[in-house]
Amino acid sequence: MGLEYVQHRRILLKTNPDFNEEWLQRRIAAEPALLGLGELDVKDEQRTQPRRGRLDMLLSDPETQTRYEVEIQLGATDETHIIRTIEYWDIERQRYPQYDHVGVIVAEEITARFFNVISLFNRAIPLIAIQRHRDGRQDHPGLHNDPGSHAAGNRGRGRTRGTS
Repeated sequence: MGLEYVQHRRILLKTNPDFNEEWLQRRIAAEPALLGLGELDVKDEQRTQPRRGRLDMLLSDPETQTRYEVEIQLGATDETHIIRTIEYWDIERQRYPQYDHVGVIVAEEITARFFNVISLFNRAIPLIAIQRHRDGRQDHPGLHNDPGSHAAGNRGRGRTRGTS
């Protein structure tokens, strides 16, 4: 029996009524390795932040004592998404200084301009930007990180512990 070739095409989750942010968050929670950050545990989802809303997902690497504050956005990232990620990263860092903390932005589209802005912030704040998209056919969905999506990233090990 031969392999069947399946033509895949990029599908925007934001414009597809069958998928939403909750669907993407459930997929990542079921398999955090989809983000390409290693074997992580889900510590919390929709974590309430004082006067700031809800952090989409808090992931943890128990081996390195690193926590990842993850914000998910369908469609293109924008200024508010970046600022929200930094705010949630800072709140968690101050609440739990015994851990290293890394802010993670997950979006379907991150323009070169925003990768550059994230790179600039990354000099002082450990941020990882992941451009994630869905592709495939309706009956054969797949999720992929775009090549180079961590380009603005830094795992920040050892850089964020405490309130320095």
